[in-house]
Amino acid sequence: MTPKTTILVAAVALATFAPVSANADASPPAMPAQPQIPAPAPKPAPTFAAQAPIEIPGGPAHFDFMVADPSMHRVLACHPGAKSLVVLDTTTNQPTVIETGEVNGVDVDPVENKYFAAGGGQSIAVIDRTTLKKVADIPTTGPCDDVVYDPANGLVYVDHDDGTEVWVVDPKTNKITGTVAVAGAPEVMVYDPATDKVYQNIKPTDQTQVIDPKTGAVTASWSTTPAHSPHGLAIDSQKGLLFSAGKNGKLVAIDIKTGTVTSDCDIAQGVDQIAYDSAKHRVYCACGSGAVSIVHVTRKGALKPVEDITVPKGTHSIAFDGDSKGAWIAYSTDTGSFLQAFKQTEVASK
Repeated sequence: MTPKTTILVAAVALATFAPVSANADASPPAMPAQPQIPAPAPKPAPTFAAQAPIEIPGGPAHFDFMVADPSMHRVLACHPGAKSLVVLDTTTNQPTVIETGEVNGVDVDPVENKYFAAGGGQSIAVIDRTTLKKVADIPTTGPCDDVVYDPANGLVYVDHDDGTEVWVVDPKTNKITGTVAVAGAPEVMVYDPATDKVYQNIKPTDQTQVIDPKTGAVTASWSTTPAHSPHGLAIDSQKGLLFSAGKNGKLVAIDIKTGTVTSDCDIAQGVDQIAYDSAKHRVYCACGSGAVSIVHVTRKGALKPVEDITVPKGTHSIAFDGDSKGAWIAYSTDTGSFLQAFKQTEVASK
């Protein structure tokens, strides 16, 4: 083949495989847009900051119910394992330990200036609120559990633990003046000033019973399902809602006008005591599985979980202190007994 022929064949071959373009200056086709991966949402700031634990004299021993006495700048913690009541000054963090015998429940009578603490020792200890000295023991016919003060009639109500009655105590005389018949195994009581009723959780039958202090009788029984074995109980008088917490990891809101469950949500397992912050509309649930579950109550009364705070396993006692604007827990370890505060770090929406 001649050189000219070779060149011609090569040129034809290149022309065959060369791309053909109607516009040599046209831009290359655009690449398809790549999907944008959103940045991970920042974790919400914790609503509480743990403070240093305060060791309580007496060594390791289990706790039970707690309440706040804000006008006296105190938190009270029943310490049945040590047969005592702990009174903590929240301004100094100094505890006073009162030898009461085994007590599980406690409440404040500001009119008679007394604390009433009752428990498994089958008696109700009466403590002077000023001197913090035990001034009387009121005998009972069985072990006691929760205690609640009714400011409307000036009487104190004490659960017969695993019994079928609530004892009525006159703080003026330090004597039992009557009983209220309830279903078996009463657990926790709360008093509502808006309705002038006492609400009582009943564990075995999954219900809350309504006690009318005027008649001294139960007037209604409401189901707490899906909260089973209801323990913790709190109330929002303004919204007209009861909050009942079940051992099975459910919190329910009950409309006190109708007695029906209107909202429920999951919480940690093993709840016992709960507390309520009416200013920020939050329920704090102390759960023995090692968490305090915080639940927000919306304007319409719906329950919305906020977060779980990790606490020592076995913690089941909690109180909200409006004076110090924080929650307090009580717990025991292998080395000692402690009270600990969680201070609020932010404001929740209503």
